[in-house]
Amino acid sequence: MKKYFIKKTIPVLVSAMFALTGIAQQKPTYNNFQKSLDSVFRSLKSNKTLDPSVEQSKKLNNLLEKMVEGQLASTKKSMNEQAALSEKSYRTWSKQNNGSAGDWNLIAHMQGIPTPIAELPVAGNTDVDARYKPFYDKVERAKNQLRDVVNKHNLYQQVYDKEGQQGLEKRAMAASDKSAVVRQMGGTQQLVNMTDAERKAAAEKMKRNIQQDPSLLTQTGGDAGMRDMQYKLMNDKAYQEKFKKMSESEKQAEMKKYMTIKPATGVANRDYSKMEKPSFEVDELLLRTGKRMQEVTSVYSSMISLTRDAIENMKTNIQNWAEATVKSIPMVELGEVGHDKDPQQMRALHQTSMMMYYQLSKAEIAMQAISWAHYVAGSKAATGELDEFASNFKWGQGKESQMFDGTYDEPKMATAISGSYDLMVQIARISESITGDAKAAQKQSEEKY
Repeated sequence: MKKYFIKKTIPVLVSAMFALTGIAQQKPTYNNFQKSLDSVFRSLKSNKTLDPSVEQSKKLNNLLEKMVEGQLASTKKSMNEQAALSEKSYRTWSKQNNGSAGDWNLIAHMQGIPTPIAELPVAGNTDVDARYKPFYDKVERAKNQLRDVVNKHNLYQQVYDKEGQQGLEKRAMAASDKSAVVRQMGGTQQLVNMTDAERKAAAEKMKRNIQQDPSLLTQTGGDAGMRDMQYKLMNDKAYQEKFKKMSESEKQAEMKKYMTIKPATGVANRDYSKMEKPSFEVDELLLRTGKRMQEVTSVYSSMISLTRDAIENMKTNIQNWAEATVKSIPMVELGEVGHDKDPQQMRALHQTSMMMYYQLSKAEIAMQAISWAHYVAGSKAATGELDEFASNFKWGQGKESQMFDGTYDEPKMATAISGSYDLMVQIARISESITGDAKAAQKQSEEKY
């Protein structure tokens, strides 16, 4: 059984929380939060049997639960508003995959990620390892299948087997020499022979030249907008003259106008043998997918931060209340032991804290589960286009001439698909952590004190 770290650890003895010296004491403000804790504390300290009945415990827990919900209402509202707004940016792929077609089933696998168990009593009786291991095994089998396909059609390995490392290097240098940028810097061999300082100086010079005249670039860049601009510079004399007369800031602004990620116009199952020009739709697809996932991840991180800040604020309020309450508990005579704080009231304080931290754990884990659900929904929307593209992608059509010119798509697709599997495992790990924390919180609440 894994051990799960719980940030909201409940102290075994409440008095131990206040043993440290040098902590600034704050006079509590008696709002609804503290009034609810006072109400529970008074009810428990008046109980001569020390242990509350089932009915009394339920009533007091309900009181604290409603108070916590009220305290977190605005935070939950902000979280949902963020998630709703983000959908406008990452749901840019209109066709949502049905999760059943294709060889790689990225969306189908995402739909199979075990959801976190946020209900603490249910999580307390859950075998966490047994719940998640089958999914991890399933993803590992899918990655092995992908590895087999990639290895079967790996042109780099095929060339290496025939020509060795020398053959690969020779082909790489020949492809590099076709680049206008490399030719401007003297060619591949000259670059190899340069010192680090010479290479850095040449790169800086080339950078300045490109800023002055982007047409120095070949039409093999990954951005469709910039390729449009390059084509215009090379074929439109009027535009060329206009560009040359622009100031540096105007040139930068003009280039930014073209720096956009445009939708792909081709299809995944292209026939390499009939291609007249290099295709960059895979690059653009991966850029779009990456941009969507950045947005999804950013929103998820923000939702988690909102949760953490709200919970930490409530923990501070609990500590402030407990510190003030300890001060109000009278000293009593305990016979041979001497004088100490009234044991019954200290026990009631501990019971109140136990109940409060339990309700706080319930709320925190529920909010984490809400954030997780938005993360999964966003990830599926962001990955939908890649899933459909990958499902129709034909392997084994690459040519050796494409290995080093940026148009050999199979390694790119393999990396993208494998990255999606890694994302699924990451999402499942988050779910597992939420379930594990819920289980630990439940078990902790059941301990005798």
